[in-house]
Amino acid sequence: MVQPSEQYLTADDRVQLFVRAWLPEVAVERVILCLHGMSSHSGFYAKFGYDLAERGSAVYALDLRGNGLSGRPGEAESIDRQISDIHLVVQQIRRYHSEQPLHLLGHSLGAGYLLRYVCKHPVPARSLILLAPAVKVYSKPSLSLFLTTAIMGFRILLTPQSRWDTSIGWPEALRKSPLGETLLSDPACVKQFTYRYTMGLMQVSGATLLRTAGSVALPTLILQGERDSVVAPKGAKTLYDRLATREKQFVALPDADHDLYGLLLPGGDELTEGACQVVEIIAQWLIKVQGA
Repeated sequence: MVQPSEQYLTADDRVQLFVRAWLPEVAVERVILCLHGMSSHSGFYAKFGYDLAERGSAVYALDLRGNGLSGRPGEAESIDRQISDIHLVVQQIRRYHSEQPLHLLGHSLGAGYLLRYVCKHPVPARSLILLAPAVKVYSKPSLSLFLTTAIMGFRILLTPQSRWDTSIGWPEALRKSPLGETLLSDPACVKQFTYRYTMGLMQVSGATLLRTAGSVALPTLILQGERDSVVAPKGAKTLYDRLATREKQFVALPDADHDLYGLLLPGGDELTEGACQVVEIIAQWLIKVQGA
């Protein structure tokens, strides 16, 4: 039986970081730390956490600072401040599970945070698992969005704490999808971020990830839905090609959207057939890299 838990960790600047966990009652074989994507939170990993915990994995998921229940909604001093938060959580997890191998999993922007993290910290992780990494993000073209983006660099100098509703640029396909409807209706899903925070996200997305890939030596699994309404599938494949590691695997998921067949949606206990396949791919990867 899986034991879910919740806790807060205190960063060195006294900000409270919210962490969920799904722990097996049997002996822990491995540990997985999960990072969510834009406007999401750790609760989106519930179904994934329960399933992997039943297979002997201790699964942890962090609300990134400024998201969910970590810190003040929509605010983060910098991306590097959030990277320090991730390192704090990793250190705490290693205290709990000093003998078990650690794997790092990130979805969308969460994948970008992980790539930046492993390039800044020599963390003893066994592998990376990147789900629909935010390399090439779709946006809804509009004059207002173009003008907002064009002047954001100037406004950050004058009013860095002013906020921008990032959902303005979401494509219609995302808004009408189960994921988009959940992000828009869930009060824990932050959509309005400070200009400073929003501009900083370029450090964990787009071309920055491709430049980072050449420094990644950890075994890496990338899963990408072929009908993703948020990121272009070809971006994930380009990232895969540029990874420095020789131990890597790319899996294209037919008909999967950004939530990977509903796996990364909160609520509901049953996994779809497609979501079960995604979990099985990840589970087999974990066994493979640990046995290498």
